[in-house]
Formats: sequence, C-alpha cells, structure tokens
Amino acid sequence: MNPEIHLNKIIKDYPRLNQKVNMFRAGKGKEYPDWPNWCFLPIAAWIAIITESHKTNTLSLSLSDIVGKLAALATWRYSKGIYRIGDELSESLLDCEITGDLPADIFYRLPEWCIYIEAPGLKWFDKNASGFFCHLEWDANTGESELRLLIVLDNDLINFPIHIGSFTIIEAINKTIDFINMNAEKKGFYLSIDHSHSKVYAKQLTPYLSTILYLCSIEPDISDKVFFQGSPSYPKAVKTKTGLNFFPAEKTRVFDVGLEYGKYIRESRALYNPSDSKVRPHLRRAHWHGYWHGPKTQMREFCLKWIPPIFVGT
Repeated sequence: MNPEIHLNKIIKDYPRLNQKVNMFRAGKGKEYPDWPNWCFLPIAAWIAIITESHKTNTLSLSLSDIVGKLAALATWRYSKGIYRIGDELSESLLDCEITGDLPADIFYRLPEWCIYIEAPGLKWFDKNASGFFCHLEWDANTGESELRLLIVLDNDLINFPIHIGSFTIIEAINKTIDFINMNAEKKGFYLSIDHSHSKVYAKQLTPYLSTILYLCSIEPDISDKVFFQGSPSYPKAVKTKTGLNFFPAEKTRVFDVGLEYGKYIRESRALYNPSDSKVRPHLRRAHWHGYWHGPKTQMREFCLKWIPPIFVGT
C-alpha cells in the first residue's frame, strides 16, 4: 500500500500544517527549547499543533493517538523515502537476535528524519504489516529519547514508542509501558498494561528494530542506482521571503535494500547439487558486531556492523 494514502488521510484536517511546522523550526533554540538535530520536531510541538487545531487545551485518548500518527506521517512527507528490503535480506534480519543493551547511539543515524520501511514477512501479532514509519523523538520535558514506530496494517495504524538508552529491549518496553500508563492516568484513563506484557512486545518488536539497525549500520546494502535520485539525507530548508522554510517533497523516493545480498543467496543456492552432497546447504544465522572507532585519547564513535549469514554446505 502506498504510504501517501495514510498521509493524506491525516493531514487533510490540518490545512495550515506546513506554516505551523516552519514556525516551530524557526523558533528552535530561540522562542522554543533547542533540541537535537536528529529530531525534526518534538512531540510537544505536534501536541500544540493538534490542540490548537481542535480548539482544546487537553488531549483525549483519541487525540493522543492522532499525535503519534501526525508526528510520523507529517515528518515523513518532507523526504518521502521508502526503503524496500529484499526478500532474502528481510528473512535474515527478521531471524537476527538482539541481545544485551540496545545500541542506542546507532538509532540516531537514521538516514532521514522519518523513513518508511517495507520488509516482507513483518507481522504485528497475528496480522501482516505492510510496512512501518520510524522517527526519533526528543522529550522536551525530560530530555529523553524515543524511537517511535507507526506500524501499517490493512486498515489500521499502530503507534509504538520505544525509550532508547543503555538498557535491554525488555527494559525499554517497561519504560514505555510505565510512561503510557502514567499519561493515561493523568487523563483519567486506566489501562490494563503492565510489565507482564513486555516479553510478548519484545518478540514482536525485535524484527522491526533489527531492520532499523541494519539501515543505520556500517555500509548497508542500498542499491547504487538510487543515487540518481539523491542519496538518503535530511531535507534542506529553502530560503524564502519569510526566512528558511521546509516544503514537502514532491514525490516519493524508493531505495532498494539488499539487492547484492539477495544475489549472493540465490547464487549460493544454485550451486547446490543434491548428488554431490548429503547435507542440504543452510544459512548460519546473521549477527551484529559492535565496536568503538577512533583513538582512545579522543571522543570515540560506536559503530555497528551486520555480519551476514554464512552459507554452509555448498
């Protein structure tokens, strides 16, 4: 499904959206608090836009849901990057485990402020997911960071924020659950979500996180042909009579991911000759390799590299 369909359904209710967005961006670090460059607009700004448009000072549960959807979709429309993961790469990434603390710093390297990812085989519990949007949030009140997902199902969009830092997926989800429950109680709602659900959510979210980490890792397999339409990057503001302004991208940009890897897998499987081998070749599971880059006496950078599966038995 074309992600612009969801975009158009949401933004039609906010005709002055681009003007409001540019107002907040122009006030970054001036009238409004400064925030990291990896965040396009904090959720606080999207809340202000929505409450003003709906002429209310408080967020209902339904408006809270719209905040998450608008933040992802409206941010995405300034670049409209679609990342299509190849079948073979998607299969390996969905089977790749994430152990220990989340490599939080890696998520700050999203190629655009918000991206849309199509990966075959993605599911959300018992439903197939067409894809998902992903962007970063900086909490204006606490200064904490979140990785925010907007999962696209057939007739629904599912918000799921994940707190990121030096903790495991389970701990990150626990923080998210605590935050959701706290905000719900402030609005007079009491949700029946507790930490007993964390392992279930972790299992559902790991394939999504693994796919994001791949795009943020060292040398992801993004087809060279996409560079004719411009490599992935943050949108740039345009100088106008009213100052520097951002404008929505005119069309989507599609990036094929994993073409070379898919070619390798298909060629390796084609070499298999049943008459020459008693053991059918198989893929040894892929894994992540993290390391620090740079002199020990200076600020070092944590890098993450995806080690692809090894084809065994050819």
